[in-house]
Amino acid sequence: MKIQLLAAAVLAFASATAVHAQGAASDAKTSTQNASPNAVISSVAEELLGRIKKDRDALDKDPQRLYAMVDEVVLPYFDFPLMSRLVLGPAWDKADSAQQKRFMDGFKTLLVKTYGNALLQYSNEQVSFAEAEPGSKPDRASVASTIQSPGADPVTMHYRMRQKDGQWLVYDVVVDNISLVTNYRGTYASEIKRGGLESLIDKLEKQAAG
Repeated sequence: MKIQLLAAAVLAFASATAVHAQGAASDAKTSTQNASPNAVISSVAEELLGRIKKDRDALDKDPQRLYAMVDEVVLPYFDFPLMSRLVLGPAWDKADSAQQKRFMDGFKTLLVKTYGNALLQYSNEQVSFAEAEPGSKPDRASVASTIQSPGADPVTMHYRMRQKDGQWLVYDVVVDNISLVTNYRGTYASEIKRGGLESLIDKLEKQAAG
């Protein structure tokens, strides 16, 4: 389920330029500092889609190049410290600083590889965006989108974002009411219960190195 969630998320990023939300996303700029949540997502999408079209053959042949592109273009717009805390839940507070960093690095690498592999599924899906909705706090917002693939039911998803130092960052993606953060948290909580946090981190590091 986690891979399907990420695939839907990255396809939304990659094809976001197909349909802009009521003109809001069309204001995207190269710099996303102080930009609206919609403009941030659209700006990332335009750069990502442009690179995929330009270097598709090379990316298909070289996964490391694909992972590097995801790391450079997409992941700077994810709030990994917050995402990691939410995913680990109570285990985050019990972990020491070294364990927290190792988990965050391993989790980030996992998402890079999963995002990269999902990018290869891109086939001009149509995406529509709604205006960003305010969250429960002034620094929180949610951007809803709908992905339509030929011959398939539409997929509804929400980017949950928070503003940090003037920049809107994604900290969770909800696909058809399934939260990416909650999905990982349930899986990792079970693994921690079975083998402990150190065992989980070791597993992530091995996956990252593989």
